[in-house]
Amino acid sequence: MKIAKDARANEERYGKDMKAKDDELKEKLKQKDDELKLLDQLVERRSDVPDRDPELSRLDGMIIPLTTITRRMFSAGPYNIVQDSPPSSPEAQEGSMLQDLKELNLYQQASGLLDVKYLSATPAVEEGGVWPVEGVLWGPCKRPLVCLPTKLRASMPCVNVIYLVDTGAPMCELSPTAFSALGSDVVPPQATRGFINGVRCHVQLCAQDGNHPDIPVLGADYLTSIGAVVTVDYRQGTISLRRS
Repeated sequence: MKIAKDARANEERYGKDMKAKDDELKEKLKQKDDELKLLDQLVERRSDVPDRDPELSRLDGMIIPLTTITRRMFSAGPYNIVQDSPPSSPEAQEGSMLQDLKELNLYQQASGLLDVKYLSATPAVEEGGVWPVEGVLWGPCKRPLVCLPTKLRASMPCVNVIYLVDTGAPMCELSPTAFSALGSDVVPPQATRGFINGVRCHVQLCAQDGNHPDIPVLGADYLTSIGAVVTVDYRQGTISLRRS
């Protein structure tokens, strides 16, 4: 009798635990749905704001964190809505950041080394691009940087974007500033199509909680699509990209 009673008690506790987990899951799903609805509303509102209006900066400050959530849910890897990972310590977050390279460095030092102004207007290149592309290894960590003409649509501006060549990044990424310079009225919540040096490819917003939130990245998908031959010369401090 005692065994049967204990079994019923365990079954009841199990049922309560499962119900609690189901309720937690439903609440988190509702929260994510609310966040996506808010993102849609903010993006729609931003599209109605005139260029150079101070309201744009305020709206972007609200949109970008929600954009990061959307990428995690749909295109940037697993996102456990039942049990989120505990936040990392400030020391760990600082250690994962590119402390030696910021977008300001692209405007200043890198632009001088590459002899081209970051995010300046440039004529569009023909389909297939111009190769080889010569770049530099910047800073004490020898970050490989190249400048490539970039645009999102045929009718939109083409600008000089300085990219960090990152063979470990799955996709090309652009900073919020770069998207704005390319004529985008909104920050795309998911990957979009673009042209980098005349080659059609996917681009997405830099992960705003990642290790390079404001640094454009030339990723492995682009390098693979052109059959890139990458030559790094540490003695000369240069990098060369050639299309095979």
